[in-house]
Amino acid sequence: MNIKPLKNLSLVFVTLFTTFVANLASAQDIPWASSAEEVGMSSERLERINQAMQRHIEAGNIQGAVTVVARRGKLVHFQSHGLMDVPNNRPMTDDNVFIMMSSTKPVLGVAAMMMIEEGLIRPTDLVSKWIPEFETMQVAVLADSYEENISPLRVVRENLPEHRLVPAYRQITVHDILTHTSGLASSGLGTAISTPANRSPGATLANTVPKYGNYVLDFQPGTRWQYSGGHCFRCDRTHHRN
Repeated sequence: MNIKPLKNLSLVFVTLFTTFVANLASAQDIPWASSAEEVGMSSERLERINQAMQRHIEAGNIQGAVTVVARRGKLVHFQSHGLMDVPNNRPMTDDNVFIMMSSTKPVLGVAAMMMIEEGLIRPTDLVSKWIPEFETMQVAVLADSYEENISPLRVVRENLPEHRLVPAYRQITVHDILTHTSGLASSGLGTAISTPANRSPGATLANTVPKYGNYVLDFQPGTRWQYSGGHCFRCDRTHHRN
């Protein structure tokens, strides 16, 4: 598996999550702690956030970010980094407005890790344990036999290559869902040939999520990383809509 994209995902997670919480903190006027140590945190380790953001800015990964940490109802870190407008060299501000996407993923990711920590679920658990429709799924691959199990990325319905379906080697796990390695609805060949699970006005999690069990996977679970922008954290009937 190529783990470099996982690092990029972590960066996206930090940027989006901290930006979201930062704006929330500003709106609710959360009080500051007298020190990080007052709420059981380390001032020295919190400083590493600024260092990490600066490294990513200098590397060109991001142009700027707003980061915040709060614990026990008190802020211990709230910092803007880099630029909000590169052409005009305008610095990022604490109250900068961001376009937010996939904002439920950080919340659901933390909730899932809490459940794992409490022993309620395990990363190795099969998703079909809760959603039986996920028990038997197929993977879309190119038709040529010498390209066994090769599936292209970013496929559009209007330009489908010759393909065939093969059984998934194994079922999707909780770990696959949390790390975007499930192959489910990640804009590949399988997604392109699948019937979209459209959400009608009367749709609920109970009658919508099982439809994803009819999706064809873009690759064998656990063999590749590919961001699933629409569905990765929805494969549990207890989750909210993204």
